[in-house]
Amino acid sequence: CANTQYLRVIVPWNRRHRDYISWCEQNFGPRPVSGSQVPVRLQARWYPGIDCFYFRDEPDVVLFMLKFGGQ
Repeated sequence: CANTQYLRVIVPWNRRHRDYISWCEQNFGPRPVSGSQVPVRLQARWYPGIDCFYFRDEPDVVLFMLKFGGQ
């Protein structure tokens, strides 16, 4: 897997997915440009997948889980 240096959080795919992305952009900065190559993504603090989010730093995972873990 090309993203072995990232922590993966699986989320349900639903209408709230855009809320997850918006919240991450506000708190962790912009996501990589859509369609970017994996090496560019690996420089990013976070990026969304289809049914998951990838975070480089564990504290970011904790914040994300505190915000969305019960939803």
